[in-house]
Amino acid sequence: MVNNKQESVINYPAHADFKLLFYGVEDYLEQSHAFLTHINSFIKSSEEKLKSTKLYSSVSHEFFYAGQYGNTFRDSFIVTVCSFSESYIKNYIEKCTSISTNPIPPPKKESVMDYLKLACKDYFDIPVDFNNSSVINFKGLLALRNAIVHSGGTFEDVQKYKPQIIQLAKKYKSIEIVQDQYIFISEEFCKASLDIVKQFFYYAVKSAIRRYYTYISEKEYWKLEEKNCR
Repeated sequence: MVNNKQESVINYPAHADFKLLFYGVEDYLEQSHAFLTHINSFIKSSEEKLKSTKLYSSVSHEFFYAGQYGNTFRDSFIVTVCSFSESYIKNYIEKCTSISTNPIPPPKKESVMDYLKLACKDYFDIPVDFNNSSVINFKGLLALRNAIVHSGGTFEDVQKYKPQIIQLAKKYKSIEIVQDQYIFISEEFCKASLDIVKQFFYYAVKSAIRRYYTYISEKEYWKLEEKNCR
């Protein structure tokens, strides 16, 4: 095992960077929630229109596929949220690297969560417990995304992710598994996915701040900056 752990004193701006990262996550999640609410109102309207539309009428073609609007959007929503989250995990590691004088090498073929685990455990000594419920739920969300992307929302080509997805479905009843094969998600789970992401990043950022708890105050920092600029 590589042992590049080191003690660091972190200054105020670097400490604040972790908080700014979390604020960025929060901002994205708030925007996503507003978008989710808007699109779901459209989907419901289309589904209601479909119920009252007569087959072969002048508007039937426009709403013929309305039954799939919801599934298509919800799957796309999960994929987008997970892609955003993975980009912010990389930002998290970059912020840790900027503090360390012995940075972690670029990722190889491992998943972003494997890379995060390597960074936290072997390089930066950040006390992230990967058995924490917020981490487990987040990994389940990524597994669900992989099933959507690589297996059309089924377990057929992603058997290795099945236990994680089943575990997530036990906690979130808004995930439905049909015939032990097909995965369906509701509007409620889209909302829940935002909470899963927020809880994960809150825990990861809190762990980083605990690791780098020694920092000068903002007032002291600007005094030093003023002195250095003279």
